[in-house]
Amino acid sequence: SDAKEGAAGTYKGSFGFHPLLAYLDRGAAPGEPLAGLLRPGNAPAGGSDDLIELVDLALAQLPTTDLSVLVRSDSAGASTQLAWHLRDQRVGFSLGMQIDAHLREAILAQPEPAWTPAVDPDGQIRAGAEVVELTGWIDLHTWPPGTRVICRREDAHPGAQLRFTDHDGHRFQVFVTDQADPDIAVLELR
Repeated sequence: SDAKEGAAGTYKGSFGFHPLLAYLDRGAAPGEPLAGLLRPGNAPAGGSDDLIELVDLALAQLPTTDLSVLVRSDSAGASTQLAWHLRDQRVGFSLGMQIDAHLREAILAQPEPAWTPAVDPDGQIRAGAEVVELTGWIDLHTWPPGTRVICRREDAHPGAQLRFTDHDGHRFQVFVTDQADPDIAVLELR
């Protein structure tokens, strides 16, 4: 209801919140909550100021000795402001990207031999999934130096509702990263 303190109308026409949460992922263990922002329902998904505030709150929870951190986010986090802030903090990033028309064209322009099999956490080839690097195909002049663009395509699972952006029965996920790993399958898994 609109009586909830701090709630606001959402894009779905209801009242509520649009929280941002940060978790520490140590691999096999469940994620450990580090920080959260309870925002009104009309808060923008990719608001850079909120993302930066959340990252700073989360980083403050970590020990400062031997800090090796990679911040990961879904496509709402694909912000040059966030990437530059993380670079200034000496923190790595892998941020999902929205697939726009230009990115879609770059994906579809990749020849079949450019795609490399994706891998599972145990290092085995992941059936029906491949990765490709799109760095030279995308304008990255506003991103920190060394930023790369990686795309994963995978077969849609049986019964999946394909979107108009899907192509030949594949789903695509794209992210920008500053990680230098030359093995893009390992990089995509990370």
